[in-house]
Amino acid sequence: MAYNESLRKARLKCGYSQNEVAAKIGVSKMQISKWETGDGSAPTLSRLIQLADVYGTSIDKLVGRV
Repeated sequence: MAYNESLRKARLKCGYSQNEVAAKIGVSKMQISKWETGDGSAPTLSRLIQLADVYGTSIDKLVGRV
């Protein structure tokens, strides 16, 4: 599974909107959307750590390695 699909699935599993996640980590909703569609660059390591914390998962799971 591609990282963008994993990001979207993790967000939906937690029941968050893109706006909620964006507010929690300090980025725009558009940035969350781009990461989830694979449009543009991937999240930085620091953003992946923040996302993993918000979703209560590991970075490996978040990027589809597990």
